Amino acid sequence: MWKGYSLTEKTQRTILPHVASKCKDRTNMKILLQILLIGLFGNINCQTISEAINDYIDKEVHKAYKTELRLELTDLFQKTDSHFSIDLNSIDTLYIIRGLDIQNRQVYGRLWNSRFRIHYSDSKKWENNKIIGPNVKISKTEKNNVTTNFDPIIRNLENGDFEFLEKYAEENMVLSGVSWLIIRIYRTDKKFIIDSHTLIDFDKL
Repeated sequence: MWKGYSLTEKTQRTILPHVASKCKDRTNMKILLQILLIGLFGNINCQTISEAINDYIDKEVHKAYKTELRLELTDLFQKTDSHFSIDLNSIDTLYIIRGLDIQNRQVYGRLWNSRFRIHYSDSKKWENNKIIGPNVKISKTEKNNVTTNFDPIIRNLENGDFEFLEKYAEENMVLSGVSWLIIRIYRTDKKFIIDSHTLIDFDKL
């Protein structure tokens, strides 16, 4: 979480009067104060990947599945940090492949960038035939990885060539009842851009 900082009493007594003494008019004073504040506050207005994903879920995901996806990805982010000391909110680029069995809500996927690759599953926590929370398990190994059929088109995915992905999926269709969500997240200035695409019946879990 970003923390705000305020000017200390010492700063107000020493730095600001010094800045003011160097200014010839109010305009210069305003400019110097802006520079000073930028230095003190840093990039507190920068958006995090978690915030970008939450915005994406709010705008793009059907209301019936918003909470399920949000809890799953929150659990995934937390376990990636606690298990592998990878803070996903500190990076600028992230790719996600998420395969969902639409019958039993089982999820398998991977997330990666140039520095790591993580495989995960989510069998959900159930109570009285209702989902009550996520049950994410993560690994860095390739064992039992169910997203291997995406390997030949990873570069296309990273480049956002979803038209090629659609064509490739049609040529390799498998009637499986699995919905694949493909997400590309990258930073531009202080904001993240999210490109996404859905493939149906490309691969089975």
